[in-house]
Amino acid sequence: PAPAGPPQPNPYTPPMPSRLATPLLLAAIALLQACSIRPTFEVRVENLSSSTVVAQLVRDRTLDDDEILGVARIRPDAAATLGPASADPLDPVYLRVARPEDLQSLPDNHRIGRGRWVATVTDAPITTWHRFAVSIEKDTTQPPADPAE
Repeated sequence: PAPAGPPQPNPYTPPMPSRLATPLLLAAIALLQACSIRPTFEVRVENLSSSTVVAQLVRDRTLDDDEILGVARIRPDAAATLGPASADPLDPVYLRVARPEDLQSLPDNHRIGRGRWVATVTDAPITTWHRFAVSIEKDTTQPPADPAE
């Protein structure tokens, strides 16, 4: 029989040095805090088209469970701001634009990221199926509303 003595450590699983465990724990805590920050969204919609449009800021939590974060009915040659609104970090947020009578069936959806945006609505060319065109750009005229930007 083998002599009895203190148990030998397993050579395949070396113990983690305690000086490495502390930075890993701090990194995990920082990651959890970063995920809990709710980003903000704000969109200024400028309607340069010849029709009244409805603009919605929509948080898409699931396929059938949209949350409307902001809505505005915008006449031709007018503008409105949707937000600021916040959403969970992993939930996609969309700008939905349509004529009032087409909002439920033919909306124009554009996914946006956190921060401030400017959306410009113009009449679409007659050669397309769309009634208007939407272009979206980051708003660089104001400081960010979200410190994480």
